Amino acid sequence: MPYLILVFGVIAAVFAAYHLFTKLSPQQIKYVLRYTFILIIGVALIFLALTGRVVPAVILGIVAILSLYPFTYKRKKNAEDTDGRAEGQVNQKSHEDIMGQEEAREILGLDEGYTKTDVKNAYKRLMQKIHPDHDGSAGLARKLNEACDTLLKHFDD
Repeated sequence: MPYLILVFGVIAAVFAAYHLFTKLSPQQIKYVLRYTFILIIGVALIFLALTGRVVPAVILGIVAILSLYPFTYKRKKNAEDTDGRAEGQVNQKSHEDIMGQEEAREILGLDEGYTKTDVKNAYKRLMQKIHPDHDGSAGLARKLNEACDTLLKHFDD
């Protein structure tokens, strides 16, 4: 009888996981699986420690800590922008770093006879693809902002 209950529990869990995973993005699935794995290891660790099996508990604890390492490393890596600057740090541009109109036009994918509306439309289209809130790059978003500002300054003059 206990095995029958266990089988029904496993079937229900697989069914629930299937419905959950069909609604999530790949990034969210990765997140859910990682924390489910850590939760299972934590429960097993507590069980082993309570039943007096210290050596397996220590080994399992080490596995749990090592499974967290890539996640924390990724957070630290994402805290820095692609040009190696920490967030909030002021950008000190040299004369060579200032973007020219030619480069800005290339970044936005515009032809020579562009208008202010063309710049704004190209900026919006590209920003939707590379925005950091949508798993894009902060460095690329910064370059896109700089290109847009450079070209729009041309119309303000």
